[in-house]
Amino acid sequence: MLMTVSTLLRSACLAGSIFLVAGCATESQPKLTPAQQAIASMSYEQKTVKFLEIIHADKFTTLAYVQAQDVLNRLFVVSKAPESKRAVLERYEAQANAILDKAIGWDVIKPDVIRLYQANFTDAELAQMIEFYDSPTGKKMLRQLPEINAQVEQLIGSKLERGAAPQIQGLIESMAKELNFSLNSKKR
Repeated sequence: MLMTVSTLLRSACLAGSIFLVAGCATESQPKLTPAQQAIASMSYEQKTVKFLEIIHADKFTTLAYVQAQDVLNRLFVVSKAPESKRAVLERYEAQANAILDKAIGWDVIKPDVIRLYQANFTDAELAQMIEFYDSPTGKKMLRQLPEINAQVEQLIGSKLERGAAPQIQGLIESMAKELNFSLNSKKR
């Protein structure tokens, strides 16, 4: 079969169009960074665990441990126990830690925390959060946020003390009086 020049050109144009369309389809897909590729290859469970690692979720219960130690230390100080009794304090601190480990240790609560995060965030959302919190800005936010939150709490507390707290106390006293309730003895 003899091809004319126009048939040959049309075939070349058609092939070029197909190549161009295929090239455009490939070009429209955003190229993933190696970090994004690693995240994309993770299962939902792996993404959840990775995110919890990034945000140091294993430290969520630290405050409970600190508070237990603080109570025991204050008891030791208030009791005016001699330094020779420090071993007693340390023994009770170890017992408190063991009790807390069984109740709220990371290995104990991790499955529940994973379920909570998965109930509240999709696979795609976890991927985006991993990407952000694993970035320099996200890491800085994780480092700075506790201090910023503490400063905000302090700011709110001082504003309340100077402004609203006395007024709220006045409201409480007025309401108690109107209800014939003594705030001191808590009896009518």
